[in-house]
Amino acid sequence: MKLLTNWLRERAARWPHSTNPHLFVTQQTALDPSRPPLAKYTLRPLFLSLGIQPRQLRIDRVLDEAHETADPFTSCASSASEHRRV
Repeated sequence: MKLLTNWLRERAARWPHSTNPHLFVTQQTALDPSRPPLAKYTLRPLFLSLGIQPRQLRIDRVLDEAHETADPFTSCASSASEHRRV
Protein backbone atom coordinates (compact mmCIF):
# COMPACT_ATOMS: atom_id res chain seq x y z
CA MET A 1 0.00 0.00 0.00
CA LYS A 2 2.91 2.33 0.72
CA LEU A 3 4.19 1.89 -2.83
CA LEU A 4 0.79 2.85 -4.23
CA THR A 5 0.55 5.89 -1.98
CA ASN A 6 4.03 7.01 -3.02
CA TRP A 7 3.16 6.57 -6.71
CA LEU A 8 -0.04 8.61 -6.35
CA ARG A 9 1.94 11.42 -4.69
CA GLU A 10 4.57 11.27 -7.43
CA ARG A 11 1.93 11.28 -10.14
CA ALA A 12 0.16 14.28 -8.60
CA ALA A 13 3.46 16.16 -8.32
CA ARG A 14 4.50 15.41 -11.91
CA TRP A 15 1.14 15.95 -13.57
CA PRO A 16 -1.06 18.06 -11.26
CA HIS A 17 -3.49 18.82 -14.09
CA SER A 18 -3.78 15.27 -15.41
CA THR A 19 -7.28 14.33 -16.51
CA ASN A 20 -6.34 10.76 -17.43
CA PRO A 21 -8.27 8.52 -15.00
CA HIS A 22 -5.91 5.55 -15.25
CA LEU A 23 -3.58 4.67 -12.40
CA PHE A 24 -0.51 4.21 -14.59
CA VAL A 25 0.28 6.92 -17.10
CA THR A 26 3.31 8.15 -18.99
CA GLN A 27 4.48 11.60 -20.00
CA GLN A 28 2.59 11.17 -23.25
CA THR A 29 -0.68 9.92 -21.74
CA ALA A 30 -0.96 11.87 -18.48
CA LEU A 31 -2.55 14.97 -19.97
CA ASP A 32 -4.69 13.35 -22.65
CA PRO A 33 -7.57 11.19 -21.37
CA SER A 34 -8.35 9.98 -24.89
CA ARG A 35 -5.05 8.13 -25.06
CA PRO A 36 -4.57 4.68 -23.54
CA PRO A 37 -3.00 4.59 -20.07
CA LEU A 38 0.08 2.68 -21.24
CA ALA A 39 1.19 0.67 -24.21
CA LYS A 40 0.83 -3.00 -23.37
CA TYR A 41 4.60 -3.46 -23.47
CA THR A 42 5.44 -0.65 -21.04
CA LEU A 43 5.14 -2.72 -17.86
CA ARG A 44 6.23 -6.05 -19.34
CA PRO A 45 9.96 -5.61 -18.48
CA LEU A 46 9.05 -4.75 -14.88
CA PHE A 47 6.88 -7.84 -14.47
CA LEU A 48 9.52 -10.03 -16.12
CA SER A 49 12.22 -8.71 -13.78
CA LEU A 50 10.00 -9.60 -10.81
CA GLY A 51 9.24 -13.04 -12.19
CA ILE A 52 5.46 -12.59 -12.22
CA GLN A 53 2.74 -12.09 -14.79
CA PRO A 54 0.04 -9.39 -14.57
CA ARG A 55 -2.61 -12.11 -14.42
CA GLN A 56 -1.00 -13.50 -11.25
CA LEU A 57 -1.16 -10.06 -9.67
CA ARG A 58 -4.84 -9.72 -10.54
CA ILE A 59 -5.71 -13.16 -9.14
CA ASP A 60 -3.83 -12.32 -5.95
CA ARG A 61 -5.76 -9.05 -5.62
CA VAL A 62 -9.10 -10.79 -6.13
CA LEU A 63 -8.28 -13.47 -3.56
CA ASP A 64 -7.06 -10.87 -1.05
CA GLU A 65 -10.25 -8.86 -1.52
CA ALA A 66 -12.34 -11.99 -0.96
CA HIS A 67 -10.36 -12.77 2.20
CA GLU A 68 -10.70 -9.24 3.59
CA THR A 69 -14.44 -8.99 2.93
CA ALA A 70 -15.27 -12.66 3.65
CA ASP A 71 -17.22 -12.58 0.38
CA PRO A 72 -15.63 -14.42 -2.55
CA PHE A 73 -17.95 -12.72 -5.04
CA THR A 74 -17.65 -9.15 -3.81
CA SER A 75 -15.75 -7.71 -6.79
CA CYS A 76 -17.93 -8.49 -9.76
CA ALA A 77 -19.23 -11.32 -11.89
CA SER A 78 -15.96 -11.61 -13.81
CA SER A 79 -14.08 -11.97 -10.54
CA ALA A 80 -16.40 -14.78 -9.54
CA SER A 81 -15.42 -16.65 -12.66
CA GLU A 82 -11.77 -16.13 -11.72
CA HIS A 83 -12.43 -17.81 -8.36
CA ARG A 84 -13.79 -20.88 -10.09
CA ARG A 85 -10.66 -21.16 -12.25
CA VAL A 86 -8.18 -20.67 -9.39
